[in-house]
Amino acid sequence: MTVARQGATATLLNSGKVLVAGGETLGSETASAEVYDPSTGTFSATGQMTVARQGATATLLNNGKVLMLGGANPTGLAGLTSAEVYDPLTGTFSATGGMAVGRYEHTATLLNNGKVLVAGGAVSPNETASAEIYDPSTGTFSATGSMTMGRYGHTATLLNNGTVLIAAGVTFTVNGTSAEIYDPATGSFTATGNPPTFRWQHTATLLNTGRVLLIGGIIGGSQDTSSAELYDPASGTFSATGSMLISRDGHTATLLNDGEVLVAGGAGYRVAELYDPTSGQFSVTGSLLNFLAGHTATRLTGGTILIAGGQLNQQSPTASAEVYQPSSLIPAGLVSITVTPANSSIVVGTSQTMIANGTFSNGSVQQLASVTWSSSSAAIASISNDASNSGVALGIAAGTTTITATTGSVSGSAILSVH
Repeated sequence: MTVARQGATATLLNSGKVLVAGGETLGSETASAEVYDPSTGTFSATGQMTVARQGATATLLNNGKVLMLGGANPTGLAGLTSAEVYDPLTGTFSATGGMAVGRYEHTATLLNNGKVLVAGGAVSPNETASAEIYDPSTGTFSATGSMTMGRYGHTATLLNNGTVLIAAGVTFTVNGTSAEIYDPATGSFTATGNPPTFRWQHTATLLNTGRVLLIGGIIGGSQDTSSAELYDPASGTFSATGSMLISRDGHTATLLNDGEVLVAGGAGYRVAELYDPTSGQFSVTGSLLNFLAGHTATRLTGGTILIAGGQLNQQSPTASAEVYQPSSLIPAGLVSITVTPANSSIVVGTSQTMIANGTFSNGSVQQLASVTWSSSSAAIASISNDASNSGVALGIAAGTTTITATTGSVSGSAILSVH
């Protein structure tokens, strides 16, 4: 990268390039940002953020822009209220409406209605249960129902039914082995099954099965863990699954095109692991070139994983980057993919969420989170592949385009008309 950084954000843009922004570099937060181009394998500087921030969130919006909010800045303020939007067409950041509550180690989740749920986070002196909704059409935040308890260092995962799972994290009021569901229809949070393990700074990954995999993190205040568990939305319960071979925090967990999860990094470790949802077990895969923690991991449109930045050897930030090549791009037993809606029409400037359903050799059907989306005419409609906003087509100009979901040699298509 052009700048050494840890605690940065990485967002896959609709162009297939990756925006890396903010983070900490050489002891101070930075406002710098850069873009990675997979076609050349190079990074180049882009416009700077309006505010230096580390520990912020970055959310790809349905309009193709990126919402940056919260985090900490060089003055030592942990819990910024400010937010800004990055426009890939101009390569610039511009301020947008501020939050009512300053937040750090919070979560930001794009909802199916195109708005963003911002929940929890560390505030002075402890944590907050408050939540807000960002509306891209007005550029403003508004209050929504509060969580059942304050928490930070938690995870937020959009489930296939459109609700959001908030899991674990640090709370000073009760045991952190708790979880809750946010329902956009009611704007309220309700408790759901408790995770078996108290953890924070863990990862949460939506699998093709619709379940959520929670991995690693910190337990008991300062001890990292190798444990993992699954949340089942159908029953609203958590259950233990196979443990990692190594205890980790500061790691990344990335869904691969074959439906497995790549777990990479964590303080002091180079070796990476793969989680197989079929067996519920972890196994060793290739090792990182560097000992990394606090890095970013982004699944590119070709199925490879970009690992960028992070803390090198538990010391200073690094500018290094590397790419992981999966051994397979096809989920075991996948026979075909059907994309819905099969035929749809949208107005220029609006969006349409596409869903890929995979049929497997055992007759089961799963809503696939691991496909790569493409548009036959990016000038008519672009489509997102970022993990936070996958399969959303944006109408750009009048015409008809074919939207395709692909994993390895298996694909399915639908027709999208823009007028």
